[in-house]
Amino acid sequence: MHKSKTVVVGGGLLGMTIAYGLALEGQQVCVLDEGDSAFRASRGNFGLIWVQSKGYGMTPYAHWTRQAAALWPELAGKLLADTGINVHLRQNGGYQLCLSQAELTEEVHRLQWLESALGDYPFEVLEPNELQKRLP
Repeated sequence: MHKSKTVVVGGGLLGMTIAYGLALEGQQVCVLDEGDSAFRASRGNFGLIWVQSKGYGMTPYAHWTRQAAALWPELAGKLLADTGINVHLRQNGGYQLCLSQAELTEEVHRLQWLESALGDYPFEVLEPNELQKRLP
């Protein structure tokens, strides 16, 4: 019987990252996962790391989210060195599509709050014709 002090429930992007980090620290880790048929966050988000608008109204969480995203290149490098697998990490931004003026106004409010709270939170609001050029 396999014995571990740590059990990670969920073998998605975060669960496996946590297990990998603990194993690098010398801990024996057991990962319990439902399998490839499970439709959870990693599969639903295709392994994307979203940071936009995270932490609105909660400055410590906003800082934590940005710091976590900033650490992903180091993790990608370690995975490549340890496994030979290139995870093809790219952190070139994302789009938040708003379907009404009210939704856009609220999103801009959130982004401006985050920019004020974090000091560095680059974003831009695109007019429909500019968005269509970037996302045809």
